Amino acid sequence: MARGDVWAGKGTTGSVADLVAQFGEEVRAKLQGPAGAVSSKEDSLTAPVEHLLRGMASRACLPARTSAMARARNSGG
Repeated sequence: MARGDVWAGKGTTGSVADLVAQFGEEVRAKLQGPAGAVSSKEDSLTAPVEHLLRGMASRACLPARTSAMARARNSGG
């Protein structure tokens, strides 16, 4: 799935509880799977958070747009 695509996975049109449960399943899989061991834990959470936000926006009939995070540079101060 490309960035910006609307996620239409199971539970997207369900209740808020369904969306949160799906989020929990995705987070668990990311953090316990090989991707969680290789990349940073923060990076592992990006897709599940995007899916949750898009699902909530879809329920509210609102557009959802996400973008890549920019890492802050250390100011040295």
